[in-house]
Amino acid sequence: MFNKYNYGLVVGRFQPLHYGHQRMIDLALNLCQEVIIFIGSSQESGTMKNPFSYDVRKKMIEIVYKDNGLDRLEIKPLPDLRESGQDDTVWGNYVIDQYVDLIGGGPEVFIYGDDNGQRSTWFTDEQRKNMVEIIIPRKMITTSGTELRNALLNDNQFYWSVYTDNKLSSYYSFLRDIMKGVNTICSTQNE
Repeated sequence: MFNKYNYGLVVGRFQPLHYGHQRMIDLALNLCQEVIIFIGSSQESGTMKNPFSYDVRKKMIEIVYKDNGLDRLEIKPLPDLRESGQDDTVWGNYVIDQYVDLIGGGPEVFIYGDDNGQRSTWFTDEQRKNMVEIIIPRKMITTSGTELRNALLNDNQFYWSVYTDNKLSSYYSFLRDIMKGVNTICSTQNE
């Protein structure tokens, strides 16, 4: 197997893992010997936006890639920065610093999804000179984590099965139970 780059980086919340995320990870595996996956907002769980813990999100990736590249993936938490916006160079520097702490140098390839061009402000021109950025526009990803969380909450297994890897089907009930619990807690708090 020949890969053009030694190390690549993929960042996402994976709330839950879906085919859009897999497109990014698969591309990274095709281009790179090893891929670092940062699970963003790793400290968050138990809310409607971030129901699943870091461990649950990591497990989803492990289930899907168990027989297809898991040995080349290193999955790490990436907590949010509370004191800055996440769409600016402070966030970009933070991501790069976390990566450098782990690998010893900056990423050769960084693959991420973009919401309306917001994330293109993460990196300075200097940082961009040393890495290849592959940005997957939101319009190329035909679902969202929000839609899949709603599918779990509404027990829409058909929608779930269209946009997630079938290896996660055995995890569906577990994830649905988490969503139902979060919904109950959030509903109670809003009364």
